[in-house]
Amino acid sequence: MEIKKSFETSFRELGKNKIIILPVLLSIFIPIILTLVYVDISGLREFLVEQNVNDKSENLSDIYSLFTVRNLVLLLLFLFVGILASLYLTCAVFSLITLNIFKKELNFYDSVNLTNKYFWKYVSLNILSTLIFVLPIFLTFLIAILIFLSGR
Repeated sequence: MEIKKSFETSFRELGKNKIIILPVLLSIFIPIILTLVYVDISGLREFLVEQNVNDKSENLSDIYSLFTVRNLVLLLLFLFVGILASLYLTCAVFSLITLNIFKKELNFYDSVNLTNKYFWKYVSLNILSTLIFVLPIFLTFLIAILIFLSGR
């Protein structure tokens, strides 16, 4: 099958099943919403408004007041929720595509069941692929730092 025909078939199927786009749109908007909520809850919005109004860069010492345990815990929580939501919605897209390939009706119930079935496997796959990518880079930097420090 030539590539042009593959794209035409894919777009035709996407046109018939527009529901596949919904998890993609949600995966775009959820991080934006989480970021806006975090900026508002953490006090960063007030800080930015104050900096913009005062237009003074010498008051950057005030930014240290934002580094509280509460804000750091909130940041980690929001990052964790955002990453899990992104992974879940990506898995939902895959489940919708799978249902479409098997010519099954795309409905919410079947999609959620299939997504839940493979979600933790997908998370494990992402963790493993991240480790495969990050671990060699980390080890390379560690070896370079050790070589640099031993040369002193």
